[in-house]
Amino acid sequence: MHAAPLKYKPGTMRRWIEEDNKGVKILGIRWLLREDRRGQVASSLVIYMRDLVEVTKLRMGRKLFRTTSYDWDR
Repeated sequence: MHAAPLKYKPGTMRRWIEEDNKGVKILGIRWLLREDRRGQVASSLVIYMRDLVEVTKLRMGRKLFRTTSYDWDR
């Protein structure tokens, strides 16, 4: 998820994403990079989903956020 607001905790955003996007099951969520975020208002989140679903946008409240999917080999 690109341009996620830094003022919210990832767990809170996870709950909102699951509530606003029916059928999306999230296994885990984390910030993409552990960098110094002073002065930044947004960053990218990595969202681990239970099922491989092609999602290009996720709704969180009134906003739509652009996503990029990756097929991670575990």
